[in-house]
Amino acid sequence: MRKLRGVSLIEVLVVMAVGTVIATMSIRILSQSQRNARQTQEHLNLQRGLTQWESQLRNDLRAATEVKLTDPQTIVLDQALTNVTYAVKPNQVERIEAGADKVISHEGYALPNCQVTIKLPAEDQVLIRVEPQRHRQSSRAFTIRQSVGRP
Repeated sequence: MRKLRGVSLIEVLVVMAVGTVIATMSIRILSQSQRNARQTQEHLNLQRGLTQWESQLRNDLRAATEVKLTDPQTIVLDQALTNVTYAVKPNQVERIEAGADKVISHEGYALPNCQVTIKLPAEDQVLIRVEPQRHRQSSRAFTIRQSVGRP
């Protein structure tokens, strides 16, 4: 009697089950790595927006002669020849520089998923707190404290 060569149905099913488990684990790992990459990119965008905004805000505050908080989300800086307004909008802060009844510049700084609080603890000092929503453990509040008209 000749011995048949081949595989049984059970062997095929076992190989298919192992392949399915490996494919499922690979998809999960790929999905997690994409999620981590997306969160890292969001964090980098937030840092970039904060850095640009902080630099411009500090320069404007140093040049300001007076600061007014018109509402909890808007601050107006009176400078020698211009007024600069910072308005907190969803996911961004807008900077509008105006002088002599015309807009000189209009910029936006991306701050995705952040809560921005503006306070004037003293008439010559501004305190701004930016709190990212806690989707990651490494997210922490960022504070900008600057005197008006002084370096």
